[in-house]
Amino acid sequence: TVTWNTSTVTTGTTLYYTIANIGLTNALESTTLSGSFVTAGATSTQTITIVDNGYYSTGSFVVQVRSDSISGVIMAVTPIINITDTVSTATFNTPVPTTVTEGQSTTFTITTTRVKNGEALSYKIVHTTTTDQDFVQTTGPIVVNNNTGSFTISATSNLSTHTSKTFTIQILQAYGTVIGSVTGITITDVVPLITWFGSNPSTLNSGVTSQFNVA
Repeated sequence: TVTWNTSTVTTGTTLYYTIANIGLTNALESTTLSGSFVTAGATSTQTITIVDNGYYSTGSFVVQVRSDSISGVIMAVTPIINITDTVSTATFNTPVPTTVTEGQSTTFTITTTRVKNGEALSYKIVHTTTTDQDFVQTTGPIVVNNNTGSFTISATSNLSTHTSKTFTIQILQAYGTVIGSVTGITITDVVPLITWFGSNPSTLNSGVTSQFNVA
């Protein structure tokens, strides 16, 4: 709320205001960027509402009072008013899966604040000891509705055995800001299973090549 000293203006006079952006990284979103108010004695007030746009904004603005119309002569200007932003967040729902098994998929669900319905977030896998080859894909979209969204991580299968591999999942907004993460997720190794099929030799003779069928 902006309070003006209108002691020199006749009570009941209609004045006008305009909002001017100063150095905003994102456009200032106000319920209105101009308007009017009626003086009410020695002081008059005007409320300026900044819309919660769900995105990170930095910068400031000034409010100008004008006579006659929103393009009239500027009578007064406020000091610079800084915008205080509240960032969006994404929290992984508990219990958070701690493992993804080779050759299988695991679903993660998040709860968000200050994320619009239908807004497209994304997840990103950050390697600790994993590599891109350990996953079907390392990034993907998350569509949020009613402050919740989910996505699936799929680990590739291979024919080798290895020690545990770990990774981190980050949640990002469209312009790349990380608004949530979970660390220490492990890929569970699946030991290759070798099976015999068909007819196989039961004895081996010296100097003779024998064939075995495995899968």
